[in-house]
Amino acid sequence: MSNYHIRYSHITNTIYAGTISKKGNLWLTKSDVTEEALASVRDLLERMAIRNERDTFGYEWTKKNGTVIQLTVKILQAKGESK
Repeated sequence: MSNYHIRYSHITNTIYAGTISKKGNLWLTKSDVTEEALASVRDLLERMAIRNERDTFGYEWTKKNGTVIQLTVKILQAKGESK
C-alpha cells in the first residue's frame, strides 16, 4: 500500500503531492501543487492574523544548526483605504 505525501523538490523548486512507494523513495503518482500549497498557507496565515487582530502573523523554526527560519504574512491596506 502506498502513502500520500507532500514534498518539495530542490531540483525543480516545485511542491508535489501524490503517492509514494512503501519504502518512501519513489513517486508512484505526483502532481505539481506549488501554487495551491502556497495560496493555502497564505490564506491560513492571513486568517490567523485577522483572528488575532494583527496585521502580521507567522511561524518560526530553529534548525539543528541554530539557524532560525521565519514564515510570516503581513497584511497591507489597499491604497487609499484606512483600517
